[in-house]
Amino acid sequence: MKRAKAIWMVMCLCLFLAFSGFTQSTDPSYVIDQVFVHPGMNSTQVVLQSKSPPPLFPTYYSIEHPATIIVDLGETTVNINQPFQIASNLIVEDVIVEVSKKGHSRLLLPLRQKVPYHLYTYQNMTIIELKKFQNDRLADFIPIEVEKQLQNTTEKSCYLKDVDIKQLDDRLDVKAKLNGEAVVDVFALENPFRIVADFYNTKNALKIPALNIN
Repeated sequence: MKRAKAIWMVMCLCLFLAFSGFTQSTDPSYVIDQVFVHPGMNSTQVVLQSKSPPPLFPTYYSIEHPATIIVDLGETTVNINQPFQIASNLIVEDVIVEVSKKGHSRLLLPLRQKVPYHLYTYQNMTIIELKKFQNDRLADFIPIEVEKQLQNTTEKSCYLKDVDIKQLDDRLDVKAKLNGEAVVDVFALENPFRIVADFYNTKNALKIPALNIN
């Protein structure tokens, strides 16, 4: 199995992956009726469940509370019990819903430490995936969930054609351009802190082996 590995070293942990932070208008009739926290070996997922496909909510780390993720839900209605019960050994300390006088909702996720994360949608769920920092990882290690994706994929090998890096006011966007769909595993390592993206069944077509980030 061939794969291309791209490593980006970042100076802070406020990194949003390329598919995080996009905004779409919210429907006032949209309702979140359940919230789950799923711990995993390499990441923890906060899942917002609804009865219809969700928009992609804007999300960011709080300036006042640097280890708190804010998900701007707009006019979405959130029907969950508070206080939210979370095991003490998870990276997520709490799940808090704030509603302004104008009816705008925000979901607050206080964390025990700042970690890389990304937000995406799947069917009727919005998923905030928090990446755990790992001390080390063997080069040939493949997580179970990635193995399942590889078994179910029919896509042949594709090419990593380009990497676009854009510095924004509140984040660094890194976008990988491929000529097809790849199974991608993104995780965080420490000593030094860095984000690693493994592209499985992907051949490296980049003209240069490394990109400098100023």
